[in-house]
Amino acid sequence: MSTSAQNDNVATQSLAGQWTLVSVNYQIISGQSTIPEINIDHALEVSGNTGCNTISGHAEVNGKSMRFTHLGGSKLLCEPGAMRTEKRLTETLSQWSHMTITRGSLFIRGKGNMLEFSRDYAVSSKGNTKPTPDNFEWSEIEAQTIDIEHGSPTPLEDELF
Repeated sequence: MSTSAQNDNVATQSLAGQWTLVSVNYQIISGQSTIPEINIDHALEVSGNTGCNTISGHAEVNGKSMRFTHLGGSKLLCEPGAMRTEKRLTETLSQWSHMTITRGSLFIRGKGNMLEFSRDYAVSSKGNTKPTPDNFEWSEIEAQTIDIEHGSPTPLEDELF
């Protein structure tokens, strides 16, 4: 198996699961009635919601890059904040974007947008994210987000690939 194929296999295994959107362009997602999330299975089939509409499609992985193809879903009109989040999310996911998986977080950087997803978030009944009881990385994620918002981002460490 080539190194590229091995890396793609690692990426496929690492991507599988449920990912909750934590931030877009380092702005924490809050105040929406539905927090966006994506589910990726081992065959790279994708389903989820954008915070407004449901989506489904297929993920393609090439080294440290990924994109979602054949994206389809509902076409509801939602609150303006949810519509902005949906636009940034679908634009970034549908084009080849750089991805990094580290400490239970998935970072996807595309043209003009940085998306941060987490496996360690749960959604409260009011739609705001909160740490799960066994989430030990919450303070690290929160501190990193605060540092970035104040103009001094901390480097990402321990990348899987």
